[in-house]
Amino acid sequence: MNVGDEVIVKVTEIDDQGRINLSRRDALVEIEGKEVEAGAQEEAPRRHRPMNDNRRRNRRDY
Repeated sequence: MNVGDEVIVKVTEIDDQGRINLSRRDALVEIEGKEVEAGAQEEAPRRHRPMNDNRRRNRRDY
């Protein structure tokens, strides 16, 4: 998967701060009827981390 790719996801939760948790696996199960394997573990939700300004400052334009 790359930045800009469109994927189907399911909203699993909206917390008190308005953050949205999404699940691609749940969306696939709902749409295609695919079941998650018994031994598969659920991935921990990823949290958005803003880009650090130092990364921008250290870039060189050639």
